[in-house]
Amino acid sequence: MNLTLKNFVNLTLEEQIEVLKIRNAKYVRTKMKNSNIIKLTDHLNWINSLSQDKNKRYYAVFLNNEIIGANYVLLLNKIIGYGNIGFYFKQNTPPIISSISIVYFLEMIFNNLNINKIFSEVKTNNSMAYRFSKSLGFKVVNIKVENDEKYYLMELNRQKWERMKDTKLLKSVKKQSKDIVIKFEED
Repeated sequence: MNLTLKNFVNLTLEEQIEVLKIRNAKYVRTKMKNSNIIKLTDHLNWINSLSQDKNKRYYAVFLNNEIIGANYVLLLNKIIGYGNIGFYFKQNTPPIISSISIVYFLEMIFNNLNINKIFSEVKTNNSMAYRFSKSLGFKVVNIKVENDEKYYLMELNRQKWERMKDTKLLKSVKKQSKDIVIKFEED
């Protein structure tokens, strides 16, 4: 089994369209800050702009040769090493596959991008993402309201992430990923 995280700027047109289909699916949109349907031309122009912006890294997640979702990091402050992450997956993606993808993504962020602290904003009504983020070591540092929506502002620092690697959950994820070839395709 292969799990590949491919930078959006390297996606073919068909792959860009597939990512948009997942992002525009109602079950994904309702969990995102921007819950509007994104037009294809806007999506393609936005992906094109990513090649000029090294502070945004978006990756399509492929299981074997099928796109199943996306992980992304926005580098908020390179000097002090802060970033903001997000992710979304097809509704039928096995939880272990999305977990493996996110765990290895966090490893890449902390180890390769010199990030010291990651933030995530989770809608307060998204209990699944909230519980999953907590299980990875994220903690709530604030609650904010934007456009009549409430969000948990959550954070995870590098030191806590290193300690989390000894937890039962992350050991299980690592064990279950031992037969999976995992790679990143950069720009």
